Amino acid sequence: MVGLLVAKPASADIYKLTFSGTISSYSSVDRYFEPVDIPSAIGVGDSFSMIAKFDTDRYSVSPTFDADPSVNIYGGYLVSAHYQAGAFSFSAENLFSDYSNIQIWNDHYVSPSLPHVDSFSISGTHGVTGEPIPVELGFGPINLAFSLGKFDFTGTARDNDLIDKLPPLDLFDGQWGSFGFINSTTYLQGSYGLTNIQASLVKVSVVPESSTWTMMIVGFGLLGGSLRQHSYRRVFLDHRFP
Repeated sequence: MVGLLVAKPASADIYKLTFSGTISSYSSVDRYFEPVDIPSAIGVGDSFSMIAKFDTDRYSVSPTFDADPSVNIYGGYLVSAHYQAGAFSFSAENLFSDYSNIQIWNDHYVSPSLPHVDSFSISGTHGVTGEPIPVELGFGPINLAFSLGKFDFTGTARDNDLIDKLPPLDLFDGQWGSFGFINSTTYLQGSYGLTNIQASLVKVSVVPESSTWTMMIVGFGLLGGSLRQHSYRRVFLDHRFP
């Protein structure tokens, strides 16, 4: 009966996203998206890389698209992220305050010329602190933003729009990517386009959900207590009945 107390934990999938490329363009704009001259310490030809982990349990589907069998848009938070662009680097853990978006298309109709499109795209923003920013965006909080999109225009890369059934990214034949910085007070921003993009998505672990750890610990504690009581009873009986 004690064994029933140690319930099998519910699981959450942890994915590792690796995303790299070469900076192919740079542009800077003001809050009205008008071009402004803001120099950047990161230049065309510099390399960019990003390694991030996300937990599917941290994402929930948008009710707007939940009824559409070909599109799901999930909002949530990354577990961790590391960025390198030229001489700039930034790492963050437990990004509960930084929003991320995952959009999944399955056999989605876009236009008469693109009637069957599969896609996986992810984007997000992170507040950057403690690191010199490679573009001068004025006084105020600075956020790093990224986006990656993978597309298959034959509708054969995936057969669902669920976040817990993500296919390998090499099944998609089209892609785009970018990153940049934005001042959330002045809305000045510097953005970088990417080419030579390489991206992979790998499930790295399945871990118990946080809500199940307590059940497990209590279960193990009760199991240990039961075994100790059984041992005490056995010793007592052995002494009474040699």
